[in-house]
Amino acid sequence: MLQKGHQSNAVISSFDGVMSSRTFLLVRRLVTLRRVITILVLFIAVSEFGWFPELVQRGFYCDDRTIQRPYNGDTITAGVIVVSGLLPLLLIWLAEALFYAPSTAEYTKMADVPSSRSSTSWRQTWFWFKKYGRGLLLKLLVVDVLKIFAGEHRPHFLDTCRPNVVCEGSEYIAQYTCTNTEERPYFIRDASKSFPSGHSSVSVYGAIFMIWYLQCRTPKLRSSMAIPLCQMVLATWAMFCSLSRIIDNRHHWWDVLAGAAIGAVTAFLTCTLSCKNFASAKQSTSSIAYKDHGTNLIETNGHYKEETLRNIIHTT
Repeated sequence: MLQKGHQSNAVISSFDGVMSSRTFLLVRRLVTLRRVITILVLFIAVSEFGWFPELVQRGFYCDDRTIQRPYNGDTITAGVIVVSGLLPLLLIWLAEALFYAPSTAEYTKMADVPSSRSSTSWRQTWFWFKKYGRGLLLKLLVVDVLKIFAGEHRPHFLDTCRPNVVCEGSEYIAQYTCTNTEERPYFIRDASKSFPSGHSSVSVYGAIFMIWYLQCRTPKLRSSMAIPLCQMVLATWAMFCSLSRIIDNRHHWWDVLAGAAIGAVTAFLTCTLSCKNFASAKQSTSSIAYKDHGTNLIETNGHYKEETLRNIIHTT
């Protein structure tokens, strides 16, 4: 008996040791991930606010008409594009609150948490938005790195920079200094960050992510045009934002095309690899029933399966 007791204690102590080591590794990975995300956010902030030094100075041809256009301002300002990048948080919360409400009886039995529609849907919303945000950070990182090392001139480069050279004919100017003192240094450096378009990448990424989300997460409604109409509005916004950058002489057409491609690829990878086509959701409880217009979405081990209320009543 004593030997069995010692053996059981040894097993328990070894099990505790394994669990403590796994917990330590998990915490270490989380800390490392947070540090990496913090570094990425700081790099993106430094780049976006123009604090990053100019590493590449590209020359230009005097007869290059693609960089001789006037600066006309921005139809879609930086503030508007920032708001559009955060707008999915509100849209996802509305969709989760309207279409997916945990049943009060089953939810309160399994977890001591509020059963209100807004509080429970917020947890699910934050789950999806974190994945959206990670994809957005990855996209911003790619765009900012390309902007820094490509150093392509914007269509209004000569109007903004006003280089201290006298252009004659079609000669190539390799060394120059911008003499414009009416604009901020950040704006002058930004005149050489045309490729790729950040506005088009953000708008296309957000639009495709939300179109994908609405297609996979929203149930079939009585009005068959409701969801397609919302998706069409999102697609129109992405196209309008992208085309406005060409009309405003802020980007060349290939900059906008490259930015849209980056946004589309990032959205595809986020929706398929990270969000798993929005087919599963991580919850704080082991089994949660979601009511959906006569259909229950039952989560088992992180995966949903649909069962009609008639089948549930029949089985019970």
